[in-house]
Amino acid sequence: MFRSRFLMAGSALLGLAGLVGVANATPSDPIFRIDVSDGIGSGFLEFTTLDGTFFPDTSFEWSLPWAMDIVDGGGNVLATLTTGNLFTLGDPVIGMGFSVLAGANPVNISITSTLLPVGFVNPTFAATGAGLTVTDGNSNGATIAGLYGNGSAFRADYNGLAPGGTNFASLLTSVTSPIDDSMSDSANFGPTNIPGAVADMSMQFRFSLTARDLASGTASYLITPEPTSLMLVGLGALCLRRRGR
Repeated sequence: MFRSRFLMAGSALLGLAGLVGVANATPSDPIFRIDVSDGIGSGFLEFTTLDGTFFPDTSFEWSLPWAMDIVDGGGNVLATLTTGNLFTLGDPVIGMGFSVLAGANPVNISITSTLLPVGFVNPTFAATGAGLTVTDGNSNGATIAGLYGNGSAFRADYNGLAPGGTNFASLLTSVTSPIDDSMSDSANFGPTNIPGAVADMSMQFRFSLTARDLASGTASYLITPEPTSLMLVGLGALCLRRRGR
């Protein structure tokens, strides 16, 4: 369900970008990186443009081919990335999705998108949206909690790779699921003006996740040289709230 919902949202954004115009924007490496720490050890996975596919319309797509463990220096499994997706459009748009299962200990997780070139000056408008779902995997409830300084779990930046760029929006805080259930939350921001020149854009999730539980997320970020309500069409589709099971 998660994968099909992400791809459906991607199709909506593809149509949206065709309506608002396309610029030439090539994603930079790594296109998708996940860092995990359990307070004892840490590990990461990252993927590059060589792992995905470029298309003639300047779009790019990548999907995780199979579930992959994130391990520490001693070979201990910290978490398992069960799904991962990223697409970019030349408009430019970034869309990203993931599912990650925590190991035997609670973990801190950050998931960072590509840094996508923009090259716009005023007037520039942008919109972003994100959603998170947590699923209890061991019959004791489950919690995602944001790890940014303001308590948020997601940020979209410009003029620098998140979280080191200029913050455009910070969304979501915590999501808690009852025993043997799932719970979701989502939020949107924009469209609104970005003052000054915009060189590039990126997104990042950063949150803690309880042991043996599953976190899933989707996010999208669009920047356009002109304001348009059409931006909200794709973002709304991407961040539809999933009901708890």
